[in-house]
Amino acid sequence: MGARPTVTEHIADEVAPLVDAMNADERASFADEEQSRRRLRALVEDAAAWGDVEVFGCWSGDELAEAVRTEFVASSWFTEQLTPIEERVRYVVNAR
Repeated sequence: MGARPTVTEHIADEVAPLVDAMNADERASFADEEQSRRRLRALVEDAAAWGDVEVFGCWSGDELAEAVRTEFVASSWFTEQLTPIEERVRYVVNAR
Protein backbone atom coordinates (compact mmCIF):
# COMPACT_ATOMS: atom_id res chain seq x y z
CA MET A 1 0.00 0.00 0.00
CA GLY A 2 1.27 3.49 -0.82
CA ALA A 3 1.91 6.38 1.50
CA ARG A 4 -1.09 7.76 3.31
CA PRO A 5 -2.30 11.06 1.79
CA THR A 6 -1.94 14.15 3.92
CA VAL A 7 -5.07 15.74 5.34
CA THR A 8 -4.89 18.57 2.82
CA GLU A 9 -5.05 16.32 -0.26
CA HIS A 10 -8.47 15.82 -1.89
CA ILE A 11 -10.51 17.68 0.70
CA ALA A 12 -13.69 19.60 0.11
CA ASP A 13 -12.87 23.19 -0.81
CA GLU A 14 -14.90 24.67 2.04
CA VAL A 15 -12.76 22.87 4.65
CA ALA A 16 -9.28 23.61 3.31
CA PRO A 17 -9.00 26.96 5.16
CA LEU A 18 -10.06 25.30 8.45
CA VAL A 19 -7.56 22.44 8.50
CA ASP A 20 -4.82 24.57 10.05
CA ALA A 21 -7.17 25.54 12.89
CA MET A 22 -7.82 21.89 13.83
CA ASN A 23 -5.95 20.29 16.68
CA ALA A 24 -3.97 17.10 16.03
CA ASP A 25 -6.83 14.77 17.03
CA GLU A 26 -9.32 16.64 14.82
CA ARG A 27 -6.91 16.54 11.87
CA ALA A 28 -6.38 12.79 12.34
CA SER A 29 -10.12 12.15 12.57
CA PHE A 30 -10.77 14.31 9.51
CA ALA A 31 -8.02 12.53 7.55
CA ASP A 32 -9.54 9.16 8.44
CA GLU A 33 -12.97 10.32 7.23
CA GLU A 34 -11.49 11.63 4.00
CA GLN A 35 -9.70 8.33 3.40
CA SER A 36 -12.94 6.43 4.02
CA ARG A 37 -14.77 8.61 1.49
CA ARG A 38 -12.01 8.07 -1.11
CA ARG A 39 -12.26 4.31 -0.62
CA LEU A 40 -16.04 4.39 -0.98
CA ARG A 41 -15.74 6.47 -4.15
CA ALA A 42 -13.20 4.03 -5.63
CA LEU A 43 -15.46 1.09 -4.78
CA VAL A 44 -18.47 2.79 -6.38
CA GLU A 45 -16.48 3.72 -9.50
CA ASP A 46 -15.23 0.15 -9.90
CA ALA A 47 -18.74 -1.26 -9.50
CA ALA A 48 -20.22 1.31 -11.92
CA ALA A 49 -18.22 -0.33 -14.70
CA TRP A 50 -20.71 -3.21 -14.41
CA GLY A 51 -23.98 -1.30 -13.91
CA ASP A 52 -25.78 1.25 -11.79
CA VAL A 53 -24.65 1.36 -8.16
CA GLU A 54 -26.88 1.99 -5.15
CA VAL A 55 -25.53 3.13 -1.80
CA PHE A 56 -28.13 2.99 0.96
CA GLY A 57 -27.45 4.98 4.10
CA CYS A 58 -28.50 2.93 7.12
CA TRP A 59 -27.40 1.47 10.42
CA SER A 60 -26.63 -2.22 10.76
CA GLY A 61 -29.91 -4.10 10.89
CA ASP A 62 -31.82 -1.46 8.92
CA GLU A 63 -30.77 -2.70 5.47
CA LEU A 64 -34.36 -3.71 4.60
CA ALA A 65 -35.91 -0.38 5.67
CA GLU A 66 -37.68 1.63 3.00
CA ALA A 67 -35.79 4.55 1.53
CA VAL A 68 -37.24 7.95 2.33
CA ARG A 69 -35.94 9.25 -1.00
CA THR A 70 -33.56 8.51 -3.83
CA GLU A 71 -30.83 10.86 -5.01
CA PHE A 72 -28.91 10.45 -8.25
CA VAL A 73 -25.29 11.47 -7.72
CA ALA A 74 -21.95 11.24 -9.50
CA SER A 75 -19.29 9.10 -7.84
CA SER A 76 -17.41 12.33 -7.13
CA TRP A 77 -20.22 13.33 -4.74
CA PHE A 78 -18.75 11.00 -2.12
CA THR A 79 -15.49 12.98 -1.92
CA GLU A 80 -16.39 16.50 -3.04
CA GLN A 81 -18.75 17.42 -0.23
CA LEU A 82 -18.92 17.08 3.53
CA THR A 83 -22.58 16.26 3.93
CA PRO A 84 -22.87 12.90 5.64
CA ILE A 85 -24.63 10.07 3.89
CA GLU A 86 -28.17 10.47 5.14
CA GLU A 87 -29.97 7.70 6.94
CA ARG A 88 -32.50 5.81 4.78
CA VAL A 89 -31.53 7.69 1.60
CA ARG A 90 -30.69 5.68 -1.53
CA TYR A 91 -27.87 7.21 -3.58
CA VAL A 92 -27.70 5.99 -7.17
CA VAL A 93 -24.62 6.33 -9.38
CA ASN A 94 -25.31 5.55 -13.02
CA ALA A 95 -23.17 3.01 -14.83
CA ARG A 96 -20.24 4.35 -16.82
